[in-house]
Amino acid sequence: MSRDFGRPTSNSRTTGDQLVDAPDATRPANPWPRLLAFFAGVVAAVILAGVCVVALATPPAREIKVEVGTVDPQVPRFIPITIWGADRNHFTFGVFLSLDANGNPRAVLSRDPESGCNLVWDGAAEGGGVTGLYVDRCSESRYTPAGVALHEGAQRDLHRFAAEQREAEYVVSVSRYLLAACRAEGAVACAPDGALIDRKMPSGFLPPDFASR
Repeated sequence: MSRDFGRPTSNSRTTGDQLVDAPDATRPANPWPRLLAFFAGVVAAVILAGVCVVALATPPAREIKVEVGTVDPQVPRFIPITIWGADRNHFTFGVFLSLDANGNPRAVLSRDPESGCNLVWDGAAEGGGVTGLYVDRCSESRYTPAGVALHEGAQRDLHRFAAEQREAEYVVSVSRYLLAACRAEGAVACAPDGALIDRKMPSGFLPPDFASR
C-alpha cells in the first residue's frame, strides 16, 4: 500500500507552499504583548531605582517646623533628628525647643558639648534661680532652659540654633548652629564675650569631637 507523503493530512491545511497548523497553546501566536510587558517592567524597575537613589542622596530638611500651641511654656519640646545619630547610650540627638518669658522660641542642641551625651529635661531640678534644667546623663552638667551652663568647671554653654515664629509655626533652622558662649578662660569651640559665631551643621552623624575643638 503506497502513501503520499506530499499530501497534507486531514488535520492540516496549506496556504501556498506553507503548512499551517493550529497555534501552540503554550506559546501565543502574537509575542508582542509579552515582549512589551517585559520591557515595561524593566523601565519601571529602572525608574524605581532612580527614585530611591535620589531620595537617599537628597539631604534632609534643614528647617524644623512646629505648630504654635504644641509647645508647653513650662516644658521644652524635644525633637529627635535621627540623621545626627546617637550618643554612646543610644539616645538620639536632636533639638530642644522652648519659649522664653516673652513667648519667643529658642532652640538648643541636645548634645552636651563636653561629654557628648544626650541631655534630658528635668522639670524638678533647680539652679540659677529657675526650676527645670537640662541634665546630662553622663556627668554633673546642668543647663538652664536658655542653655546657660550652671555646673562647676563648665567650659561653655549649649550650642544654639536660630528660631523664630512664622505665623502659626515655630521654625528652627538646623543648617547652621550658633557657637555656645565661653564659660572658662582658654575654652575652645565657643564664642567669647557673647559674640555670634555660626558654623555649618554636619549633613550626617555628629562626630565624637563635634563642636569641641
